[in-house]
Amino acid sequence: MSSVCEAIVGGRDLKIKVCLLGAALASTVVIHSGSARADKCPAQVDPSASSEEKSGINFFNATDNPARIYWVNFQSRLEDWGPLDANDMVELQTFTGHRWMVEMETPGGFQCMGPLWPPAADACQVRLEFNDGRLIAKTDKCEPLAG
Repeated sequence: MSSVCEAIVGGRDLKIKVCLLGAALASTVVIHSGSARADKCPAQVDPSASSEEKSGINFFNATDNPARIYWVNFQSRLEDWGPLDANDMVELQTFTGHRWMVEMETPGGFQCMGPLWPPAADACQVRLEFNDGRLIAKTDKCEPLAG
């Protein structure tokens, strides 16, 4: 089941994420916005670019493994944006140049993918799959993966 999520910043230490399911409100989740540390993601990543141009990034997890989505903030720290369940999709409203990472526990251990970001106002698509036990991302309109 897919959801559309929009972040509303509610102060320095809180982030409110509102998710819509179809036209109805599905849930409101309050999560701490402190820096998350995805162990298999790079310790240093270029920060998200400051932008006022709205865009989107859509993640589809085409695997049987759950994943977590992270936003790379303006200080190059990863902020946990929540789960991406197996065989599920999440659509995030973001801005051009905002960078995103995904970490997934796989049969071979944790793997990290990214950074990925929408280069233009059109939302970009990310499809997570396995290929020979390795996590891969097939993208449409997203900037290519680093590394």
